[in-house]
Amino acid sequence: SPVLVGPHAVVRADHACRARPDPRSCGARVASTLVSIPRPLALPTAMCVKSYGKPLSNSELVSFIRDGFLVLQPSVHGGESLHSAIYEKASQLPARGLCGNNFMRHVPEVSAILDAPEVVGALTSLLGEDYVLGASRHCHITKDGSAAQTLHQDDFFGFNNYRHAAPTELMLFYYPQVVTPLMGPTAVIPRSHYSKPSTQEGPWGPETPHEEQAPLTLPRPGSCLLMHWHLWHRATEQLGGAAAPVRYAFKMQFRRIRPFAPAPQVLLASCGDAQRNPFYAHGTADIENDGLRNGGGPTKTSHDLRCAAVWATLCNRPLPQEFLKSMREVGLNDEALAVACGAWPVDDAVPALLDVATGRAPGRCGQQSRESQEFAASLHPRLAEQLRTDPRCSAAAALQLCGLQKTGGDVARSLMMAIDREIGTEVHPWAMDLRLECLAAVAELAPPADALPILSAELSTGRPPRAQFQACIGIHKSAVRFGAPDAPDWQRAAQAAHLESRLLACVGNLCSWGRQAGLFGNMSPKRFPADDGCLRYALVESLRCVGRCCSERGAREALSLAGENPQTAGIVGAPGWREEFARFVERGRHCPVTSAASSF
Repeated sequence: SPVLVGPHAVVRADHACRARPDPRSCGARVASTLVSIPRPLALPTAMCVKSYGKPLSNSELVSFIRDGFLVLQPSVHGGESLHSAIYEKASQLPARGLCGNNFMRHVPEVSAILDAPEVVGALTSLLGEDYVLGASRHCHITKDGSAAQTLHQDDFFGFNNYRHAAPTELMLFYYPQVVTPLMGPTAVIPRSHYSKPSTQEGPWGPETPHEEQAPLTLPRPGSCLLMHWHLWHRATEQLGGAAAPVRYAFKMQFRRIRPFAPAPQVLLASCGDAQRNPFYAHGTADIENDGLRNGGGPTKTSHDLRCAAVWATLCNRPLPQEFLKSMREVGLNDEALAVACGAWPVDDAVPALLDVATGRAPGRCGQQSRESQEFAASLHPRLAEQLRTDPRCSAAAALQLCGLQKTGGDVARSLMMAIDREIGTEVHPWAMDLRLECLAAVAELAPPADALPILSAELSTGRPPRAQFQACIGIHKSAVRFGAPDAPDWQRAAQAAHLESRLLACVGNLCSWGRQAGLFGNMSPKRFPADDGCLRYALVESLRCVGRCCSERGAREALSLAGENPQTAGIVGAPGWREEFARFVERGRHCPVTSAASSF
């Protein structure tokens, strides 16, 4: 098992699969608004090629929610010989300028790690079925002379978005070699993943009280560190000099596609007692055997309550409305989490959040409960605070977790009309942006007939690549959930929105602009993704949408526009070409913007 240098030990438990409980007994969250609208597919479609893998144990699930990370040991064919082969190829990456987003094309063996049952099971448990591998990745190297990194949370590959407490993105570090204390191991701050940045303790670090940094040493090659995207971490100083082996850490990002409810089948084995939240019982936060409390009764802290809410969100076990009072008592102002965990009913939340997101005065509470009225009222005074985040962005982010709504089309149109009138179609080059958060909400709230006209409009020539990136993510989510390309409701909506032609035009325009701006080639002058306006990632997501939504002819055209050989992607006359296309875009495609000078 892995070793932590410091007071912490990683909880390891048997990965053995358990019998899946009857989904009818899992207490699925049902709202009155979820009627008379096209239903998303509840199970993975035939396009989903990922197996469920080995589920997390209950103790591992609790450990991840509480501490923000797990260490996994993937089972792979070839064992240590595979890790040795990957280590040898990793040693050649720096000289070839391939440590950035393109490393998987040149070290394809890393795919075996991502397909290992332990990795697939953990990712499916925490992100749901049909999760995707993002285009941002890097091979981090620590060698003789490497200094310690600054403590940090990763941004969203060069950009800032709203940070959800419930996992919507995860980070995986794969270490092909043993990692000793002298090799500059990765250090994490357990339980810091729900904390915003602050300078109140001196150097930049977590806002809330936190634990000491814990450098992770790994006694076996091939270990993986699975992290909540917002966990505070850093590479430590290499102390071994030239005598210590070089440490390679392949970092990859994964993103949720399906909503939190219903919970994935693989996770139900980890939930334990269906009616018991391990972090919240009898109206009090209660983490058992966590070593934080010294005698006395249980206390309530913002971390405890966040853990309780995240567990409820992941396992689809709604918390009572009295939980909103507990949140207010500790100053936990997280409307997105309040909605996600079920404590704030969506029928009450949607109108209140829409008021805040569009900058309107508070609406009437109607027949809302006292708890909902008090919680909604607490949102509006924060409109004037303008501290670390725009409260309107926070409200739009909370709408992203309200689920598909009967009135979702009206809500989506109201959001975008208000934003268009106020700020137009431009977005910030890198900061969290209200328009982008609203676009993300559209795909979650509305069925395809309402969502696709809004999202596909963002693909037009002249729209910022960052907006096109977000729109393509929304289109792909809607496609997966509603059974694209074959489901009749999806087909009608896609045809009405002229989706295929708009996607192909988007791919062509992005590639044309990239070439004209001199971004394509091995010597790209643009260092960070914000410098190229998110073009490199918008192109990946547009191709991902093409593979899911368009005809084979359209897919061929998109690959040609992007400078790829269609035969390379395995789509010429091959059965199951959509799966091959998706895998190629995720793992085999060469990004022409990424270079040694611009690796992220």
